[in-house]
Amino acid sequence: MEDRHGKLIRVDHPEYGGVYEVNPGGTLLLEPSVRPSAHDILAEAGGRRLTPEEFEAEFGHLPSDDEG
Repeated sequence: MEDRHGKLIRVDHPEYGGVYEVNPGGTLLLEPSVRPSAHDILAEAGGRRLTPEEFEAEFGHLPSDDEG
């Protein structure tokens, strides 16, 4: 996995498993402890993801990276 900030590595371990970010300087960050996942945030708030149609109705068309 690659991230714009550094390299991400996945560790499969019963107690310490998760995704770790290795910054360009070599510092390791435990990603799952830094912030909850989008799924966790939605579950805690009692919400759900918008469908593409609901998103466009709410925010309008947002151009992709390919569009100008």
